[in-house]
Amino acid sequence: MPQPARTHIAMLVALTTYVVALLVPVLHLGGWVADAVLAQAVLLLAAVVLGRRGGRYRDERVWLVPLAAGVSLLLFGRTCGWVDAAWTGAAFPQVSDAGRLGGYPFLLLALLLALRSRLRGIRPVVMLDAVASALAAGGIGAWVVVPLVEAVRDLATPAALVLPVLGYAVSGVVVAAASLGALGILGTARGWPFVMWTVGTTVVGAAAVAHAYGVLMQPAALRPWLEAIGPIGVTMVVVGVTHAAVPPRRAQPRERSLAVVAVSSVASVAVLAAGPTWSDHPYPTALSLCALVACGLRLSIAFLQLRELAAMREQALTDELTGAANRRALYAELDRVFVPDIDGATGARAERGFALGLIDLDHFKEVNDSYGHAAGDELLRAVVHRFSRALDRLETPHLFARLGGDEFAVLLHEVDTREAAMLCGEALQESLVEPVVLDEVALHLHASIGMALAPGHARNRSDILYAADAAMYASKTSGEPVCLSSPEDVSGRAGTVGPPSAA
Repeated sequence: MPQPARTHIAMLVALTTYVVALLVPVLHLGGWVADAVLAQAVLLLAAVVLGRRGGRYRDERVWLVPLAAGVSLLLFGRTCGWVDAAWTGAAFPQVSDAGRLGGYPFLLLALLLALRSRLRGIRPVVMLDAVASALAAGGIGAWVVVPLVEAVRDLATPAALVLPVLGYAVSGVVVAAASLGALGILGTARGWPFVMWTVGTTVVGAAAVAHAYGVLMQPAALRPWLEAIGPIGVTMVVVGVTHAAVPPRRAQPRERSLAVVAVSSVASVAVLAAGPTWSDHPYPTALSLCALVACGLRLSIAFLQLRELAAMREQALTDELTGAANRRALYAELDRVFVPDIDGATGARAERGFALGLIDLDHFKEVNDSYGHAAGDELLRAVVHRFSRALDRLETPHLFARLGGDEFAVLLHEVDTREAAMLCGEALQESLVEPVVLDEVALHLHASIGMALAPGHARNRSDILYAADAAMYASKTSGEPVCLSSPEDVSGRAGTVGPPSAA
């Protein structure tokens, strides 16, 4: 096994031992041994893993170098803190503060550089997800920092103590908010390694806030666990980085659901409802209000996109000349009404009975040849208007579509008997009795109509289209206004179809 893999495993073993030492006091590994030895070993091994990975993958050095520097500074700060406490007894602030505070900006810089390399041509709507999540996280972080500010006021703490404590708190909030913003941009598009990286950086930011609480409020029982947050977060970052793709893909992030906006909105409302008032501490309220504004903009853009998609879908399913549904819409509706059989052996079946009619205008080509295509188009619009009115008067749920040229189709959802199908076909024929007047020319129209019933005549889209087309051909050749298909015509895709009297 390669050496970097052994170092990686050693880091995980050190972290596990560290957590077990905190959970099981009987092992006598708590206190100085756990924090000064095991925790430091986790950070040291993490820095080694990052350094070796930077040596192997040059494309990742742009963020691995600052990441390794940030972990090294955290290691330096924690080490100096234990040295000062053990030998010099120096009061806070200490030299360790410079190291620990200096590590957080490098960790944040590494994440932002990695994020920048993964984004090409990012859309503003995706950026709004990041802004909303970052502002919401900032509002929660500012709310968490409020007790620290109150404690500083009550204790009249000297400035030498206040500045480092607030520095930890502010650093932690900024790092956590930016990490959640990065997660809001890419989400899970990069897989779990990048999610682990961003969540780990967020945990490191929380560790900074926890350290500020530990220094200022001295919760003796919780302080070992507060100090353990940092190594856990660093380990998550290293695991995410070492499992990332090399070289990273640079695909544009896809637009996702509104989950980020929903979570950000709920978090912001919670801060406004339960957090401090504007007069007491304005920052949580201000950040939460800004997050809600960003969420509102995101929802507005999503609404506009949905409306645009709906318009595009309607356009794709509508005949441009007549405004009726087109062939694609008819096929989609037929696929919807035919459902697969349970055993799948016989293809599909119709849950409810319905009828399909195919209509062909007779001698339409002569109109185009004699009066021009403009007159033909006007005639088609007039025919569609008449057919639509006739179907509306029948008060039967239906889908009327133009298949192309002078061919039309009507899907009658609740027509499941021969008599009802013939009645609908005759109503369509009667709508053409009155001539259509175009440029003072009266045109007398006639159509050939073929009807087919499901499930009697068909068990899938192809069968019912075949049956209706055969019936329409029979109407055209026999001169009957409406013909109805028979089940035998579909069983072998052959047979005779005749007028009602011969059916």
